[in-house]
Parts: sequence; C-alpha cells; structure tokens
Amino acid sequence: MVSFPPAPCFTVFQGRNPPSLAEPGSLADVFIAGCAAAPEAPLYVALDDDGRPASVLTGRALADRAAAFAARLVEASAPGDRLLLLLPPGLDFVVAFWGCALAGRVAVPVPSLDAARLKNAAPRLRAIAQDAEAAFVVLPPALAERWAATDGLPDTPRWVFEPSGAEATRDVPVFHSAASDPDATVYLQYTSGSTRAPRGVVIDAFNLLAQCRALAAAGGIDADRRILSWLPHHHDYGLVQGVLLPVCTGAVGHLMSPMAFLRRPLRWLDAIGRLGITHTGAPNFAYAACARALATNPGWQGDLRSLRSMSCGAEPIHAPTMAAFVEAFAPFGLSPGAMTPAYGMAEAVLGITAVPLGDGVSVAEGEGGVAVVSCGRPLPGLRVRVMDPESRRPCPEGGEGEIWVAGDTVARG
Repeated sequence: MVSFPPAPCFTVFQGRNPPSLAEPGSLADVFIAGCAAAPEAPLYVALDDDGRPASVLTGRALADRAAAFAARLVEASAPGDRLLLLLPPGLDFVVAFWGCALAGRVAVPVPSLDAARLKNAAPRLRAIAQDAEAAFVVLPPALAERWAATDGLPDTPRWVFEPSGAEATRDVPVFHSAASDPDATVYLQYTSGSTRAPRGVVIDAFNLLAQCRALAAAGGIDADRRILSWLPHHHDYGLVQGVLLPVCTGAVGHLMSPMAFLRRPLRWLDAIGRLGITHTGAPNFAYAACARALATNPGWQGDLRSLRSMSCGAEPIHAPTMAAFVEAFAPFGLSPGAMTPAYGMAEAVLGITAVPLGDGVSVAEGEGGVAVVSCGRPLPGLRVRVMDPESRRPCPEGGEGEIWVAGDTVARG
C-alpha cells in the first residue's frame, strides 16, 4: 500500500492487471501508430485568441518534428534524464513532450511564464528542479536571456526550444530501449506546491495508457471525435485531455490558450460550436464564469449541439453551478446528458470516477442539507472502496471512511 500525503483521507494502493496482448506495449508504439493512422490529417489544431484555427500538426508533421527533437535529446542527454518543459501551451509543447517519449527521457511539465513573472516563480521552479534532479530546462527563446539574468532560478542548463522543420522520414525511430518499456517513467506530474514543497507523481507508460483506454471507453472517444482543451499543459487535466488523448485515441485535439478563456470565457463555447467539438472539460469555476458571462452578454449566440461530453473535475463541484450552467445554455443546444461530473487525482494519472454519458448531473442531499453532486462510477479498470483506516475493512453502506483506489492507472509513488 502506498500513501500520498498531503491528502491523508485518500490512500492509493496498487493492483496491476496484466495487459492484454492486443494492447501496445509502450507509449512510443502508440505514438508511432497514432501518427501513422492520420499522416496527412490534422492531429492537433492550435487556436488563436479568438478561438479560431491558427496552426495545425498532421500526424506526419508531428512524427517528423518529435523525432527531430528526440534525436537532439539523444546527442545531449542520457536515458532517463528529466527535462523541465517550461513551454507555453501549444504545438511546441506537444512536440517536446512526444520527443521526450521517443527518446526515453522524462518530461517534467511546469507552468509557462512570461519574462515579467519569472522572478516570482523562481522558488517553485528551483524546488521542482532540485526534486526532479533536472538535467535541462527547455524554454522558449523569449525566456532564455532572462533565465540567465534572474536571481534565484535553478542553475539547470538551459535548452532553447527552436521549432524544427524536419524533413519527412519514412520511419519514426525509437531512440532508446526505455521508450519501448511500459514500466519506464514517462513524466513527473508535480503538485501545485501551494501548501508545501512540490512533489512529483511518477507516471509510467503502463499507467498512462491504462488511463487513456479508460477515458476513451467511458467517454466514447475515438478517431471521429474532436477534443478541445484550454487547460494548462502542466496540470494533469490539461496534459491528459489536451496532449495525450489525441494521439492515443485518434481524436483531433484543439488547443486554446488558458489566457484566451480567462479573458473571455464565452470564447470556449464559441469554439465548441464553430469547430463541432464533441469532448471538452474544465473545473467548476469555468462553468460559473460562463454562466456569469452569458448574463452580461444577452445577445450571445452559440451552438452546443455537437457536445457529447463536457466533464467537470479538478475541484469541488457545486450543484448550483451545474444547475445554472445547464439552464443558461440549454437554449443553445446543450444536452443535460452531456454534463459529466468526474473525480480524480494526479496519483491515478487523472480520472478515477465519471458520470456515464447521457446520465447528466445527479444531486443528493448531504449532511446538513448540503446538495452533493454525484461524480459517477469508477472508470474501467479502477476499483474504489470506502474503508475504515483502522480496521482496514470496507465501511458499511452509508458509513464514512477513507476512499481507497486500486487499478492500472495508479502511479508507483
């Protein structure tokens, strides 16, 4: 049994099931197959600040650019080296992450910053760099000079990420045996560090692929679907939904800047209608922000009929927020059954439970008359029990205890 402080009420214990022989054995296998399945079709689409397509990565272009970056990694680093990815959300981050996977290097996503915020972020960046024993920090050219001149930043060597226009290659090589090992660490998912020193959850290919299979099965995600994410790539929600699911499922991933959403929340919903998005999601605060924005923009017009799943997770889900959002946007084609509240944690890659498609929001009365939103059922391959921590036995029906989780997505520590 492995415990993950600082959340003492959640104990995560491991229980891996042997993978099916029909499933790819490594993340590199999935990446190569995913790019080959759609060599000339868009796999990722970066949106501008108005939520309109600005640039595209086809399967072939992604494979070429990721392979070129991986080749550079092999020349300058060692297998298993950890790289801080200090890149803004978008296609460069996507290329760098998959390049790390091909080279058998460990990606460490960290919040993207502009030069003005670099000094304030220095303590957290130093803590992560030290904890991860980072070999390099990968950053955009705009930050390179400021990194060297800013006090308090880690002395980790800088690697300036320059977009590569690599020539097309017939085959995408796997550059190290670690990339073909399902038990090899793929990335470290760091906590916010808001209450204590940041800690990185160790995610391997086995965990990650199990999570993607579970999300695809529960959410009906396949190559005919369109995903939209504006969530930061350093957050598990944004990383899995925006960067990993497109390659792993074949769905087209649309990436919007977090700042574009924060400046005007309805841009998110504009893009859904314009692009025919089928799957998206965000924390509770985003749904509250959209409902408020609509109240001050009564002339807004949108079309949400394409949505199959609009997940809500990453923070407490409030029943009044869900009710207000559904009521406000039902006239624009939002199906109540598309709302899929969910529960998860980084120690299980992302999701643990989710409301089945079509069921919509279910509310029960909790202690003291507080309305409690159901977060659904365990995802495929995960087991959830409410346990008495002292006796280590399941609690009786209606009893209170710790939530224990087991399954293939549970991280090593």
